[in-house]
Amino acid sequence: MERMMSIMFISFAILTFGMCLFFQTQHAEIATWPETDCKITYSSVNSWTKRDVGENHTTTMHEPEVKYSYNVKGKNYTGKNIQPGYKASSDKNWAQSICNKYPAGGKFSCFYNPDSPVDVYLEKKPVIGLTIFWGLGIVFLALGIGIGKMGKSSLTGNMKHNDFFKNAQEFHKQQMDKFDKEDFED
Repeated sequence: MERMMSIMFISFAILTFGMCLFFQTQHAEIATWPETDCKITYSSVNSWTKRDVGENHTTTMHEPEVKYSYNVKGKNYTGKNIQPGYKASSDKNWAQSICNKYPAGGKFSCFYNPDSPVDVYLEKKPVIGLTIFWGLGIVFLALGIGIGKMGKSSLTGNMKHNDFFKNAQEFHKQQMDKFDKEDFED
């Protein structure tokens, strides 16, 4: 059981570290993208309700929907990405604050991929700090190693425990054999 838990936590750590490397690489690439002027054409909070899996209640989710137009090398494009890793939230105030930051008609800079100008963001920074995920990966790894060592010492302890009982049974048998022989010799 300990071995399976250890493998599971180490697997989670590897998965978490892989995701961190992916997002860190993506963020490093986006940080080099050039900027261009863009104009916000639409800004509103989009809300919907979802049923939580396995539970008997729902959660209302809120997503800032911001659309903008921009021009790269004489060609017009439209975009809607705000930040890398951006998602919806159950916090309507957060979604509204993004829409307030980027009101319709506002002019801002956006950052585009020079190899594919349709890839664009209003902000370069990721929405969630990668430090949190690196830390989570370290916690998973520590748990996996700790449980693995605990399981190993537990198995060693069980072997010693089993050896003790085996020796005790043998001793008991020897004593009973000795006792039986003494009873019959008299």
